[in-house]
Amino acid sequence: MGGTGFNMIVIYTSLQSIPAEVYEAAKLDGATPLQIALKIKIPMVAPSLVLTFFFSIIATLQVFSEPTTSSRSPTPCPRPGVR
Repeated sequence: MGGTGFNMIVIYTSLQSIPAEVYEAAKLDGATPLQIALKIKIPMVAPSLVLTFFFSIIATLQVFSEPTTSSRSPTPCPRPGVR
């Protein structure tokens, strides 16, 4: 889970779910493309951005923990010099 492709699909789907009427209303109100992006798209996609952020953090921690858990040395002997 995670990865760039997954994040792109989640954000793309979120952008597709914004009703066309919202864009039309913004254009009628005189919003520039930058204003539409900053004041409509980003706020409406914010929950998806948070979701993908946490999924990416979880995936990163899983990648980090796998080598550290598999490279641990066996339990040391209780007494020095005895094997």
